[in-house]
Amino acid sequence: MKRDGFSFKVAVQSLGAWDERRAVCPNQIRELREQRKAKQQANVARVIDERRRRLEARDWLHLLQRLYDQDNVRLAQLRRGSPEQFPGEQEAYWEFLSNCLPQIRSAEVEYLRLAEVKL
Repeated sequence: MKRDGFSFKVAVQSLGAWDERRAVCPNQIRELREQRKAKQQANVARVIDERRRRLEARDWLHLLQRLYDQDNVRLAQLRRGSPEQFPGEQEAYWEFLSNCLPQIRSAEVEYLRLAEVKL
């Protein structure tokens, strides 16, 4: 620009980048800023919601696993001869454990989906 002795306007015009019509007015600039800010806020809200759902799925999976482990320990005690604390306790634990495994599997699949883990 200075080397050729051109002003900024002349240099930009020679490149074909000068717009005499002033294509973007201040109101449009303000509107574009507001749109960009709204998109950013929506993106932040989406990220926060995804994290919340992922943590809820993780907590549910961990709860199911803890319950399964605790009840499995108690069932092992009963099988080794420990007395039942109520009639039918051993059968109740067998039923719980058999029902819990499919729930653990589906909770794990859901958590991995939300965490975007590919198997």
